[in-house]
Parts: sequence; C-alpha cells; structure tokens
Amino acid sequence: MKKTFIILILFSCVNKGQVDSSSSFIDVINFIIENHSSDNNEQQLFDMLEDLYENPIDINNCKIEELKNLPFADDDFANKLFDNKPYKNIVEIISKTNITMQEFITIKYFIRIKSSEYVLENPQTNFTVSVRNRIQNQLSNPNGFDDKYLGTKPKLYSRLKFRYNDYSVTALSEKDSGEKQYTDFTSFSVERKNLSLFDQIIVGDYLVKFGQGLAIWSPYSFSKGIEAVNTVNRKSSPLKQYTSSDENKFMRGISAKLSFQNFSLSGFYSQKNIDASLDEISNEIISLRYDGFHRTESELEKQDVVEEKIIGVTANYTLLEKHSIGVLYYNSKFSNSFKFVNNNELHGKNFNFYSLSYSTNFNRMFIAGEASSNSESIASIINVTLKLTNNFWLVSSYRNYPKEYFNLYSSGFGEQSGNTQNETGFYTGLKWRFEFGILNLYFDQFKFPSSTFGNLFPRNGNETLLNIALKPIRNMQLNIKYKNEIKSYDVSENQKQNYRLELVYTTSNKLRMKSRLEFADLEFSNNQKAESGFLAYHDIRYKYSDIFAINTRFVIFDTDSYESRLYEYESDLAGVMSNSGLFGKGYKWYLLLNYTFFDFLHLSVKYSELYKPFEKSLSSGNSEINSNKDNRLSLQIDIKL
Repeated sequence: MKKTFIILILFSCVNKGQVDSSSSFIDVINFIIENHSSDNNEQQLFDMLEDLYENPIDINNCKIEELKNLPFADDDFANKLFDNKPYKNIVEIISKTNITMQEFITIKYFIRIKSSEYVLENPQTNFTVSVRNRIQNQLSNPNGFDDKYLGTKPKLYSRLKFRYNDYSVTALSEKDSGEKQYTDFTSFSVERKNLSLFDQIIVGDYLVKFGQGLAIWSPYSFSKGIEAVNTVNRKSSPLKQYTSSDENKFMRGISAKLSFQNFSLSGFYSQKNIDASLDEISNEIISLRYDGFHRTESELEKQDVVEEKIIGVTANYTLLEKHSIGVLYYNSKFSNSFKFVNNNELHGKNFNFYSLSYSTNFNRMFIAGEASSNSESIASIINVTLKLTNNFWLVSSYRNYPKEYFNLYSSGFGEQSGNTQNETGFYTGLKWRFEFGILNLYFDQFKFPSSTFGNLFPRNGNETLLNIALKPIRNMQLNIKYKNEIKSYDVSENQKQNYRLELVYTTSNKLRMKSRLEFADLEFSNNQKAESGFLAYHDIRYKYSDIFAINTRFVIFDTDSYESRLYEYESDLAGVMSNSGLFGKGYKWYLLLNYTFFDFLHLSVKYSELYKPFEKSLSSGNSEINSNKDNRLSLQIDIKL
C-alpha cells in the first residue's frame, strides 16, 4: 500500500532540481555537491568549488578550457560564452548565451567581468589573505579513546591562503580525531603565473588532471547524479595547486606549464612517502592505506613507509578553440615492490602509463574520449553529446576498463568510484529544459567481467534515475526523484528503489524552508527477506541579515538494516561535507549558526545529535560508543582580508 501511494505521488507531480534566487554561495555549492556525490562523502569537491569562487574566471580574458570548468557548464555553453565576449554586464551574458536565470544563479559566483562598469560577485584584488581554523569534537566517547588511540579527541584543521598578483601560497595542516601529532598532515605550495615563457610554475603540492581521468586525475570528481548530461565528460585543467586535506592522490614536488599559441606543454615531478602495509619477511607492499588515520601504534607503523617517485609530461594541441588532442606519459616508481597476487593486481615497483585524449565540437555534436595504457592493457572511454534543440540534450558514453588495467591515480567515469578497472558500461542520459522546469533521465548498464577478492563470480547491473524539475510558483520548488538500482552478486540479485519528494519554500530573502520524504525498497532474489526504509526531515534557514544566519534541521528515519540505509546531506561548516548514511530507527537534528564580524571575520558553530532510542550502543570496533546518542560540536573561524 505504501509503495502504491508513493508511486501515485511520483507520477502525479513533477520535480525540480534548482537553486532559488535568494541562494548564497554556500547554498549553491551544497546544491551542486548533494546532487553529484551520490552516496559518497566528497569533501574535496567543496575545496575545488570554493577555490573557483575565490579565484573567479574573468570571462572577458580567459581560455575556453577555463569556462568548461564552470559547474554545470557543457561545451556548448562554454563555446557560446567564449564566442560572444566581451561582455559589459550581466544582461548580456543571459541574452547572448540563452542561459536561464536559474542556471545563471548556479555559475554567477565563479565568474567575473574585469574592466567593466558592472562587476559580478567577488571581484579579485591584487592582494588577498584568508585564514581558516576549525575544531570538530565528538562529545560522546568512542571505545578507541579508552586504550587504543594515542592522541586527543578533537579534529583540528588550519589553512592559510595568500595571493599577490601572480603569486599564490597555500599552507595547510590537519589532525584527525585520535591522532597525536597536531600537524599529522601538512601541505604547502607556491604558484607563480606568467613567468617568462611559463604560464605557471608550482612548487610543493599540486594536482595533475588529464583527459577523461583514465590515466591521472585528482582525488575528486563529479559522479552520476541528477545532472544527467554535463557530468559525464571530465573537465581537465592540467596543473593546479593542492588545497585539500585528503592525504592521497596528489603530487609533491615541482610542475610547470608553457604555451605556444595553440600548443601547451606541461611537465611534473613528484616525490613523497605514502602509507602501506608491508610483508614482514619480504618487505613487499601488501596494500596501500588511504584512510589517512595515524591514531594507534599499528596505524603509525604503516605511516610513510613507502617512497613514490613520479615523473611525467603532457602535451595538448587546440585548433580553432573547438578541437583538441592531448598525449601523456608518466612513470611511477616505488621504493618497495607490490607483492604478486595475480596478473590482475598491481605487482612490481616500476610502472609506465601512456594516454591519448581528444575532443571535438561539430555544431551541435560534441565528442570526447581517452585511451590509456599501463603497458599491459588499454582502458578507453568515448562520450558523444548531442544538442538536438536549444532545450534538449542527449549523451551516450561507452567505457571499457580491463581487469589488467591497474592505476592508482585514475578516476574515470563509471559505477565504481575511483576504480577504473574491471568494468564495462554503456550510459545514456538526456536533459530537457521546458517552460516550467528541467527533466533529467539516465540509464546506465554495467558489468564487472572478472571475479574479485570480494566476489567469486562476474557481476552486472543497471541503474536508472529520473529527475523532473518544476517551479509551480515563484517562491516554491517541488522536487521528486526516482532511482532504481539492480545489481547481481555471487548468489543473488538485489534491487533497490528510492522515491524522494521534496518541497522548498522561500517566503523571502530571509526565510527558506525545506521538507523531504524519502522511501527505499530493497528486494533480494535468494529468498532473503525484503527490506524497506523511510526518512523525513524539515529544514529551516533564517538569514536575519548579511551578518547573522541560522540553519536547523530535524530528521526522523526508520530502516530495516544498513543495507536499506538512506543518505541525508546536510549543511555544515564551510569546507566540511556531511553526507550521513542513516539506518535503524532514530532521530537526528542539528543547529548551525553563522555570524560575521567587521566584514572580514566569520564565525560558524554547529551542534548535531544522533539518537537511536532502541539501541544500546552505536558503531563498532574502536569507533563504538556505549550509548545510544552521538553528539558533536564544531567551531570554525574564517578571516578574509
């Protein structure tokens, strides 16, 4: 009966995934990440978007590759934006590109118009300094702090950004909860742009991104979400300062880029130590560790025990700003060999990677792809995007990632986030913008051809997502999403269906309310009992003025187990991502306060509480809490000059 009722709701209403006109920069970032991070905790995406906000693109003086990095900007829009410059004001941007006001709200914080009477949000100056200090404390006491963890409970974070003309300096330190050293992870980089022949030189920590991410990419990228078309193609900017606290998949050394008209050349060298588990006898690498935790004696024994050296080069040629081809080579060498398990796993200590990427734009058709080799196999992807009308887009993508294609730095588009191996798939998505909203639909069919350690037999599955968007009246947004996932395992096939109904109502620029209902149904083919889940919340954001704002939410959830969990992305301190998977029966609420002093000093405070009345303890292992309540308090201070 419940399922029938929800289906009737879904097919009698229409949904929208838009941002209201009163949205702030943080609202826009949260909207982008929530709808593109699936069930992952993509904290580094926030850093990427925040960095773009702090360094907006001057659309009158930029390259087309920069415009393609705008959130939600497809190649057609980037080409229009590029071809119609220069712009004098905001009205020209909307009229010349046929962009809607809702779409403009999504990108306006990441662009600027220089040397104009009208300047968009966040104009750059010759000198800027930003300092961020954050403390997050779990008030409840996990078991690890009784006798396992060597350090204190608070999680600490500090970051300094300094920019003067073409110079940029970033320094960062972080201590996870339970770690002893207050500078357990540190990061530092200096960038100089426009130095003689060089477009940029970076010394310290940086990122390398190339093509569609099959050979090398950053720790973060957009995944499948309600935006069915624009997120399929990776948007690469070869070299970039590293400003995140993720302790993996970045480079530490020196990199440089130079350009000659339509040709660009980038070189990079990296040398850093990484965490790993070693064989006690042979000293070979059993596995690499990516969690970044150094809380116990056992975790400290694995810290920085392997040295990694990388040297590489990329070359790109662009013709008429619409057709490009790129090649890449890099060598990765480790101080220890990977222990041989089978030919499908990483083995040896010296690896070479080669890649060819391409993109071309023919009127209303855009083609992009990449083929990458690790000297044992070739991974490939090709994406074709068609703009059938000014309001209708269609994309098709085919990917083939062989079982022998092991690569630690790849992040190609696919079902397995961050694992470009042992997967083939065909993705089709469409986007239709109609008078009152937007419809997004995709179908992704995938297969994992070979058995793995966790699955003895090949697996396959498919995923369908429908998101229709409507704004029935000026101050109201009605959001409905349907998602169907079918995945096979060794002895069973699981089907999970999610139904979401969301209402956002903005009474003024000061008050916004949001309510959500979400259901999940999980069925198994091996006579295992079916499961279901339910989640509901009400969210209130009140912005008293530009100085003070408050955000609060109350959540109730009821699921049969962890398998039928539901995710709840919530507002948090700037730079912190909270995408909690809630399961069992319980409640959750939080209160977030933001206050600005003297225009340059910003204070954020958040208190959150998770309560499961029918449980005696929460979590497990060292993270187990001998209570049915988990509460946390966080504080952040931002200074921007």
